[in-house]
Amino acid sequence: MTRKKAIEVLQEHLEHWQRLLAEHICEKKDGKETIEALQAAIKAMQTELCEDFISRENVLKVIETVCFSDAWRKFRINYGSNGERDYIIKFIKQMPSVQPEQRWIPCEKRMPEDSKSVLFCDIDGDIMIGYHIKGRPKTHFTENVSWEDIKNVRAWMPLPEPFKAESEG
Repeated sequence: MTRKKAIEVLQEHLEHWQRLLAEHICEKKDGKETIEALQAAIKAMQTELCEDFISRENVLKVIETVCFSDAWRKFRINYGSNGERDYIIKFIKQMPSVQPEQRWIPCEKRMPEDSKSVLFCDIDGDIMIGYHIKGRPKTHFTENVSWEDIKNVRAWMPLPEPFKAESEG
């Protein structure tokens, strides 16, 4: 699912919940909370880069909790919306990740911070870890293990975050 499509679907749900609230079909508190959550999700999806992001699993847990609340059960009994909960959960599972995807950055486009270790790729397609020193040609990097000067570097990308076990928090 594309970001644009996800925003459209969230917008449809927002309009639906606004109608439910306006027509007094849902509890006022539940309706307002759902509308606020959908507005926040739309705003987040419209933002290219996110400074922080939430766990899809935590969102699903909250929705499960809300969807099995007494207010939700009463709403489902009165208005027969059993399938909507499952649809929302399925939709959230299909939403694109807000975590930025790592991509190669061409050296001619932008260079990494001075002396910061990065992944880099040379013209032969070899991938190494190394760094660039300001003032040297853009295509010259130093490899971290042998300190060999590597020429003809085409692109680089930041190193991923180090692994942390869940118990490390």
